[in-house]
Amino acid sequence: MKYTIPLYKKIGNRVIKVAVYKAKDFKIGLAGDKLWFVPKVKKYIPCGTLQTAPNEYTFFEREDGEWINIDMPDIDEDMKKAKVKYVNSDMRSQRIAISNIIDQRFANKKSWWEQYGHLVTHIIFYMIVCICMVVIFWQWGDIIDRTNVLLDKIIAEGNGGTKGVVPAFVPLLWLKVKSKWK
Repeated sequence: MKYTIPLYKKIGNRVIKVAVYKAKDFKIGLAGDKLWFVPKVKKYIPCGTLQTAPNEYTFFEREDGEWINIDMPDIDEDMKKAKVKYVNSDMRSQRIAISNIIDQRFANKKSWWEQYGHLVTHIIFYMIVCICMVVIFWQWGDIIDRTNVLLDKIIAEGNGGTKGVVPAFVPLLWLKVKSKWK
């Protein structure tokens, strides 16, 4: 079947789609004329000229049973001509609700930095602390050796005035200054 034919009909006070049929070409004579044949209803109809989609021609069945090819009206243009502003409150409410749902779903998305930033900063902090501790422990032997030398000098100098008493607290700044005087 080559053509799709949606069929509309007025039922009550409303135009309703009754069915969707398939049609095929039916050649008449030798001059190349043709009709369309709709097998489901066994009906021959004139070829459609108003296309509503690719290979789709919409028809309307009148009260007398004749099918006529129609085109979908431009609703916006008709309302502008009639100077009518059509408001469908149900559609407007649904549009607002859908908009809110989309905002909630996608607006709450945190950026990568907002989501993992605190973790990255903690890792960097602990890496710096670990590196500092490695350097301190690596230099610890050298620090102890220097401190022993310094304490030996302090004890040697202190034997005259303090009679071998070792000071309990030696400020590090004083140790650095003392080591530079050498």
